Amino acid sequence: MRRVVFFFESVYPDNNACSVRAHFLISAFVKAVKDVELIVLTGTRVPVNMEGVIFLSLVVPKSYKSSSFIYRALKEFFLGVKAVIAFSKLKRDCDFIYISSPSYLASMFLTTFSYISKVRFVFEIRDIYPQAFGYAGMITEGGFFYKIFAFLSNLAYRKSVLNIAATVGIAQLINQNVSVSNNLVSFNGFPSSLVELTNKKKYDRFTLVFHGTLGMFQDIELLCRLGNELSVYNDIDLVVIGHGTKADLVEHSTKQNPNIRFLRSLNHKETMDIVAKCHVGLSLRFSDPLSFISFPVKNWEYLGLQIPSIICPFGSEAGRFLELNGCGIQVNTGDMNAIVDAVLRLKSDKLYYQCYVDNCARIRGGFTREALSSALVGSLIKDFFNSDFNKDC
Repeated sequence: MRRVVFFFESVYPDNNACSVRAHFLISAFVKAVKDVELIVLTGTRVPVNMEGVIFLSLVVPKSYKSSSFIYRALKEFFLGVKAVIAFSKLKRDCDFIYISSPSYLASMFLTTFSYISKVRFVFEIRDIYPQAFGYAGMITEGGFFYKIFAFLSNLAYRKSVLNIAATVGIAQLINQNVSVSNNLVSFNGFPSSLVELTNKKKYDRFTLVFHGTLGMFQDIELLCRLGNELSVYNDIDLVVIGHGTKADLVEHSTKQNPNIRFLRSLNHKETMDIVAKCHVGLSLRFSDPLSFISFPVKNWEYLGLQIPSIICPFGSEAGRFLELNGCGIQVNTGDMNAIVDAVLRLKSDKLYYQCYVDNCARIRGGFTREALSSALVGSLIKDFFNSDFNKDC
């Protein structure tokens, strides 16, 4: 029996973007391809069983984004070492290995080992490194570690049989660094289950929501200032869900402004149940180069729930896409007046607001995680498997 290996830093029951993405891709692969041994290497301690899949836990603690760079790097280092050791026992009969980043350092161990071992590998790039480390101030741009990481990343791009980028901007940035033709863009999208939540009754008071990481590239200071600006209106609320290095700023704001509700970290289902009852989704990032090529998962989820987005920075990939399709409003980073004006118009003009809702419903069908994962698996089948494999899609 032929064998395929996947590497994901985390899978269910872990509650993060990586585990959600892994679930839908693995499910699509199991559905589409028969008579293949599918093995998933993961840092999740006790993965949820899935029929047709063998999970090998590498027993490494999760790498929380709130951790220091050194602590995070050490955990990713050990995850990478364990992943290489586990894969070395599987590679002989392996058709290819699908390597997802993050975890960045672990993925570099696996891509380099796969290249040296002459094993075909697919490289999934959801964040671009070492640029992300440099822009976040974790390492010095152009310094020793930056150059080492850049070399390893470029090696992975050149030697992979297929690079899968989360956004068009990431794919373009890869091509700027290394001229390669094996790039494929596969958006994150949203679970189709969100469609069922669009019938949920909205909160009585007009409610904005921000969910996700509270730190790094997110402008949490702007979020808190927005809550303060809106406190003069007695019928507008702000709900914040998430955790991160700047969670204390949100906590402090809730003590000053009763219109802000901070729910901290919830699982995906709990989060979506609350977001579905809100009226407007916020996606506030800084004007760094990576934010311009980003399409945050939260924006896909707002789209799936038929909730208009307010996005910054102006001109980002997410902002341009959503505004072009009438599903979101772009603003410049830090432009509080523009954000407040957008909120007030969406609140006061029901026809204007409903137009955004209808546009979300009009385009969302092609961007479910199920549809996007099925299309991605279709590309993998085309590239790696012969026509004698049973395919359901």
